[in-house]
Amino acid sequence: MSLRAALNQALHHFRAGRMDEAQRMAAEIRGRHPDDFDALYFSGRLCLRMGDEEQGVAYIEKALANNPGHAEAFFNLAAAQRKLGRLNDAAGSYRRAVEAAPGNAAAHYNLGNVLADLGEAEQAVACYQESLRIDPGLDQAHFNLGLALNGLRRFGEAVDSLKRATALAPDDDAAHYNLGTALINLDRLDEAAESLLRALEIDPGNADAHSNLGAALEDLDRADEAMAHYRRALEIDPDHADALNNMGAALLGPDRTDEALDHFHRALKIDPDHAGAHCNLSGVLLARGELPQGWTEYEWRWKRASPPMRKRGFPQPDWNGSSLKGKSILLSAEQGVGDEICFASMIPDIIDMGADCAVECDPRLAGLFARSFPQACVHARPYLEAENGEATFDYHLSMGSLLKFLRPAVSDFPERSSYLAVDEERRRFWRDRLSALGKGLKVGLSWRSGLMTHSRRIYFAALADMAPLLTMDNTIFVNLQYDRCADEIAEAEKRFGIVIHTWNDTDLMNDLDGAAALTSCLDAVVTPLTSIYEMGGALGIPTFAFHPPHPCIVSLGTTGVPFYPSARIIRQRVGEDWNRVFASIAGELANAA
Repeated sequence: MSLRAALNQALHHFRAGRMDEAQRMAAEIRGRHPDDFDALYFSGRLCLRMGDEEQGVAYIEKALANNPGHAEAFFNLAAAQRKLGRLNDAAGSYRRAVEAAPGNAAAHYNLGNVLADLGEAEQAVACYQESLRIDPGLDQAHFNLGLALNGLRRFGEAVDSLKRATALAPDDDAAHYNLGTALINLDRLDEAAESLLRALEIDPGNADAHSNLGAALEDLDRADEAMAHYRRALEIDPDHADALNNMGAALLGPDRTDEALDHFHRALKIDPDHAGAHCNLSGVLLARGELPQGWTEYEWRWKRASPPMRKRGFPQPDWNGSSLKGKSILLSAEQGVGDEICFASMIPDIIDMGADCAVECDPRLAGLFARSFPQACVHARPYLEAENGEATFDYHLSMGSLLKFLRPAVSDFPERSSYLAVDEERRRFWRDRLSALGKGLKVGLSWRSGLMTHSRRIYFAALADMAPLLTMDNTIFVNLQYDRCADEIAEAEKRFGIVIHTWNDTDLMNDLDGAAALTSCLDAVVTPLTSIYEMGGALGIPTFAFHPPHPCIVSLGTTGVPFYPSARIIRQRVGEDWNRVFASIAGELANAA
């Protein structure tokens, strides 16, 4: 029997499911033709069908040594290598398949899958996109592209891909679920809830979808519905750590903090590495004044998924609280501008410990910090010389991590009125400009963050809510809101018959040295807990921060603000609007005038 006839007969047995006979014939063929590509490739496919990936890989690799341009063989080899967990080998084989058949959409798609497994999300995205250029109807490629884009936090693109996936596969609950998750990250909560509800119509037992739907509904102020979905998630899976954490966050308030804590602890018992639960636990502990454990839990901020944080890539070891006398340390600022200002309060402590101190910070703060801490060497981020090792230090530490070493108790906060030093020439400029407005209390106003999401709305007010404050006599109002707010100001001015002074030559967002000079000339600042509050407190200006009834971390279990002696937190009561809060602030300002 010829080689071709024998292979055809063996293939006939293979297709008919007579695997023993196919194996017998394959062995006979290899015995007569040990180096033949078709004999080896068939033997490899046969082994793969029978679940012997190791032997199948060996036969196909030997076959490809004789025919290195066979796209299908590389494709099947890659699939087997992936199944064996040999991901780098699988990626190489899929690349060879793509080289041999660049129009093969499945090869590009599967290469993307392996690259995603390897954590090479950007490369995976490119592969999925190429597979869809060849065959736009690959619903699974749209789905996996959406997952990869979600992981890269390219949420808008992820939504587009996942919408295409749901259009091509309308009964795919995973596609609807992941679309809902991406929409949550874009703060498009109504659409997210719709997608998650659709996922639950298809699979009512999806605990993840119930948990995420609860989170979306909670931010939409539909608290009872949110709690119902958290409970349903936990009925389906009592060990669902995300649902426990989400329910704990929903319970945070003046009367249910102990319940919230119990949920966080339960989540961590199930998943000790749940960064979100650790961070929520940190917030509760700090608000209660339990600082040592609170700061320890605060270290989990680096691992939380939302909002994500990335440590700067400095090669120096982290400082561990040891003596700094005669040592050098680089402190890198972190998070937002307000956090950088707050954590900068500990730079003098490090200098007083005898350290040669360098600081990396937001470029907008570099001038202000250099003037305020002349014994430190201040660098605008990125400080590349330190990152690449040209500038050397004994230690490095992200500035928020100083808290666990330098502020383990409220009594460790220094009693100083301020720690930032403004430019005197610019201060004189603002003093003269404000004096020209006439007599009266000069009050700086901010009412919201520049980052407004559904979940953050409760922390902020509208100018209309400030009526008791804005109707005060003998008061001159100065705008400190640093984003686009001209329409809001014009409406308030018309409603209350006042002027909120704003200057077009002042960039409150980017010229923070100038913003500090302006703030230093004010009699008071009224603001939520944003960078405006941090700036006012750091300059020692009487600062009134309004806050919802939720636990207030910055109070650290006290009635004041240990970070800033000149600051006050005025909190809502449960169920009330902002009227009493701003009336209280107005009363305190009137008494101080």
